[in-house]
Amino acid sequence: VFEGRDIKAQGAHAGNKQLNRNNIGICLLGNFANQLDRGSEYRAQKPSAKQLSALKALLDDLRQAYGIRGNMIYGHAELKQTECPGVLMSSWLNRYQREL
Repeated sequence: VFEGRDIKAQGAHAGNKQLNRNNIGICLLGNFANQLDRGSEYRAQKPSAKQLSALKALLDDLRQAYGIRGNMIYGHAELKQTECPGVLMSSWLNRYQREL
């Protein structure tokens, strides 16, 4: 886990200033777009167990520290036109939200 910007700094990840205000962007390294996409030069991969464990711990800590509810956690594509976080990561994120 690496902090790119101070937690209080406004990010530039959600597409516009309004959406970037008062939220936290988290990035996992990898191509989680689609496990079956063989046409890409960059083969998709599943997030590793270590990535998912670290992400869960980080989300749990941030939720507790800032009072973030499950319905306030979004994948990148829910805020901006992009494939990110990808099918393989979105399914994990959906499960995480349902389990809250």
